Amino acid sequence: MSDEPFATVDDLQDGWRQLDDAEQRRASKLIEYASDLIRTYPGWRSASTLTLERICCSVVRRAMEADMNGTPAGANTMTETAGPFSNTFGFANPSGDLRLWPSEEAQLKGRKARAASFDMATGMLTDHHTGEAP
Repeated sequence: MSDEPFATVDDLQDGWRQLDDAEQRRASKLIEYASDLIRTYPGWRSASTLTLERICCSVVRRAMEADMNGTPAGANTMTETAGPFSNTFGFANPSGDLRLWPSEEAQLKGRKARAASFDMATGMLTDHHTGEAP
């Protein structure tokens, strides 16, 4: 199994924004971590190279956006008040954890497991998903 990252810092920058030197170093390490995380999903080997790159960059971008000043990505509950005005945001990933969204997880699940049985008396194999012989 190759441990090559699924994306590069250039891939991340091309799809998002230019990063300064410190951000590039951090992005490089996060890309390694995100690639390792992606490899924990059973279907990653059947995903296209572009899908792996896209998911890797998305995971890293979300982690890096959580560290930016201002309103973090995914905010949905936090209250700021100035006089009679207020804004409310909440944080889906306030700590910047590397995580995949459910849609990304679904793309890396691979084929669904199936159950089948073999009847010793009749010699018939039955797929329990369809109820028919496979």
